[in-house]
Amino acid sequence: MMANSLRVPAILLTAAMAAGCSIHPSPDGRILAADDAIARAARTSTTIGEPVELARAREKIALARLMARTDDRKPASWLAEQAKVDAELAEAKMFTARARLAAATARREFASSLQPRVAVNSAAR
Repeated sequence: MMANSLRVPAILLTAAMAAGCSIHPSPDGRILAADDAIARAARTSTTIGEPVELARAREKIALARLMARTDDRKPASWLAEQAKVDAELAEAKMFTARARLAAATARREFASSLQPRVAVNSAAR
């Protein structure tokens, strides 16, 4: 009888532990997604340099990996998601910087192409 009375709490404890694990799934998928986003952002480098968000993403993903190893699933998942968002923001900022640089270059080239015509037209008058 004593063995049966211990079996029920053991089953309940096992079920509670399994339920606890399912509440906070493994952050591995989010960590991989963040790694991909960080790699994409790093490939989108500009001559201006990397935005602070990329460094922040790298710090957060390192902390997420550490927390995942210690089985802190919820904070690890949250940090991995934040790292992904930071990396995506960094990538967007670098694309914006590259586009602004290209626009400024195009404006300068256009303005310089107009200079000789303005000088010739002014001299003709």
